[in-house]
Amino acid sequence: GSCIYTESKQDCLQCRVFQMINGDGPTMNAIFRLFHSMKGSAGFLELNHITRAAHTAENLLDLIRNGGVRMEAEHVNLLCSACDFAKDALDFVDANFSDEGMAEDAEKISSRLEAAISEAKQSAAEQPGACPPAPQQEAPPADTQEAQDEEVLDFELNITPEMLEKFVQEADELLQNAEQDLLKWEEIRDNPD
Repeated sequence: GSCIYTESKQDCLQCRVFQMINGDGPTMNAIFRLFHSMKGSAGFLELNHITRAAHTAENLLDLIRNGGVRMEAEHVNLLCSACDFAKDALDFVDANFSDEGMAEDAEKISSRLEAAISEAKQSAAEQPGACPPAPQQEAPPADTQEAQDEEVLDFELNITPEMLEKFVQEADELLQNAEQDLLKWEEIRDNPD
């Protein structure tokens, strides 16, 4: 369906009603970029559990900021939980130079986020008048992806403690900003005037 308040997808994303429900664009983009940056950096540093949790949070945020689903209070709580997980994981990485001890916690938060994504998509499909989701980009053909993966395997990175320390510092700053933005969204939603 299309947005009941506007004529186009672009107008929908700028609509005051959409922004009250899903947060203003700059705030949502900032939170999205936090998880996107964390996912990329953690992936580069082979911190696979942080990468998975950040990727799942990023997926939920992408659906919200593109109007595919409505932002709910439950989503804010989950995203704050994802920030809490990330802080704990960063502390673990700082002490152990690995995120291997965070596998169970990463699985828990990722599963909760995946469930929220599925529920939100189902709810959006059942409710007419929501903004249409953004078109999905097609994945590259499997043979192209395999060739790219093989090229990556030829490169070996020596991850230093300094690299991990820098990641922890930068991610911690980003997490603090994201939590402030999430709390601001919740306050605006509860007190729109």
